[in-house]
Amino acid sequence: MRVNDDDLRRAVKAAVSWRGVLRELGYATTNGRTAALLRHRAETLGLDTTHFRGQRSWSDADLRSAIQSAANWGSVMRALGFGTGGGSVLVAVKSRAVQLNIDCSHLHRHHKVPRGEVPFTDPPLARHLRWAAPTLAAGWFAHRGYRASFPAEPCPYDLIVDVEGALYRVQVKTATARDPKSGVWSCRLAQNPRYRKTVVYDPDDVDFFFIIDGDMAYYLVPSQEVAGLGSVSLATLEHRKVERLTGRRSSAGQSAGLITRRSVVRAHPPLLHSRAGSAERPVDQSVVARRVPRRRVLRSWSQ
Repeated sequence: MRVNDDDLRRAVKAAVSWRGVLRELGYATTNGRTAALLRHRAETLGLDTTHFRGQRSWSDADLRSAIQSAANWGSVMRALGFGTGGGSVLVAVKSRAVQLNIDCSHLHRHHKVPRGEVPFTDPPLARHLRWAAPTLAAGWFAHRGYRASFPAEPCPYDLIVDVEGALYRVQVKTATARDPKSGVWSCRLAQNPRYRKTVVYDPDDVDFFFIIDGDMAYYLVPSQEVAGLGSVSLATLEHRKVERLTGRRSSAGQSAGLITRRSVVRAHPPLLHSRAGSAERPVDQSVVARRVPRRRVLRSWSQ
């Protein structure tokens, strides 16, 4: 290898990865043997490579600085330019810290903010809606007096809603992406249970889809209405939009958009009841999901 130490020092200082070092010295970036020799020589010379970051957006020096000045892993992620959530990025950051033997013992302590201060300052993010949606849907039903339960996994539905002794199976979906042409929210209804193969829901396994879009609008859709669809544009489901949680009072003395026992019209199923004063089209009884007797054992996803 015909590289003198001065050229190697300059290349290491200018590059941010070992492939960059190879490029600086005129070698092919796919030459693994030369890269190993250069790395060994750099270690022998004691060259500083903490600024190397490879394909990452942060270097080892950035990581050391972030960990030293942070009180928890959320602060480390913010210092590196990420959100406070977990995921593969947090795993990669923690793994790199272990590889570099960085002391992270102070990050595992649970520091509470001073009394009187509020720690929940992070804004709501669309990528977290998927995890919040089942709880939001359960709260929507509970706010209207319906009992919502979470079934034991694995099941093709997220909620079981009790309406006057009848059980309805509700699958919760989120729409966080817009159609690139129309700009309308699009919801993916298909699932990938195994082998990463797209499978649509069986209408006999799910009675309703409860959809929450990125604007926090709620839709309650009978499964028969979207049977066989892998995705749906929410512009076609405007008539299925329902009121969100609200404590406002209407002129009739009833919570706006809420369904009370007195307001239920027996000719329509309670879950599909229209909003007061809305111009929605009448509920088509042919698409109303069938009720499930209380004592019937619900079919599990494994069957």
